[in-house]
Amino acid sequence: MLEQTFIHIPGIGKKTEQDLWANGIHSWDDADRFEKRFGYVSVGLQRKLDDYIPRSREAIRHKDAGFFERLSALGEAWRIFPDFAQDCVYLDIETTGLSTVFDTVTMVGLYDGRKYELFVDGENLPDLPRRLQQYPVVITFNGAGFDLRFLKAAFPDLRLPPIHIDLRWVTRKLGMKGGLKEIEAKLGLRRAAEVQDLTGYDATVLWAKYLRGDKRALQSLIQYNTEDVVHLKAIMEVAYDRLSTQTTEFRKD
Repeated sequence: MLEQTFIHIPGIGKKTEQDLWANGIHSWDDADRFEKRFGYVSVGLQRKLDDYIPRSREAIRHKDAGFFERLSALGEAWRIFPDFAQDCVYLDIETTGLSTVFDTVTMVGLYDGRKYELFVDGENLPDLPRRLQQYPVVITFNGAGFDLRFLKAAFPDLRLPPIHIDLRWVTRKLGMKGGLKEIEAKLGLRRAAEVQDLTGYDATVLWAKYLRGDKRALQSLIQYNTEDVVHLKAIMEVAYDRLSTQTTEFRKD
């Protein structure tokens, strides 16, 4: 999908992109061909394409996700997947409550598609900012409204990856509303029986029990967080497939 995208180029909006597709310019390769552009692409638009398309290819080659940062502002960051799939990190946090003023981060789970990493308050949580800097793309569910907001409060100097894909809004484009567990159910994703019925409130209770010395409570909380973060990958993959088809299905071939 990324190599069919033009809206990352400043000055090109969704209407122009759709017009390009409708006139047979479906990809960067098409935009390079004189016969495809002749009679349709204006001189100004041609200059933009000639300038940005080679740079776009270089950005993919060098894994420079930041080059496509404009897609985040347009709510279209999902398009960079799967070109950066091997460089994404899926993130989910646990907290003592819902207020960034009165509550704190207790646990952060990261999953790169292969390995799960855990950062726990009172242990290695301070290592999280440095670890996050190693990724160009972070994927969350409601991260804009919750996870990343909490992390910015906890770490004022935090430097987040240049691209954030928030699956709450990505799945909303597909007509799916609700929280993470509701989206999982709609996609047929199942949780382990031990944590299937746990809620965000239960997670705060488990943390409180852990602070009182209940080691089993911590293990349950870790399993709960693991299910959250690992399922993000499955949701991302399904959402990308459906959205890429939906976005370009009207094109004229």
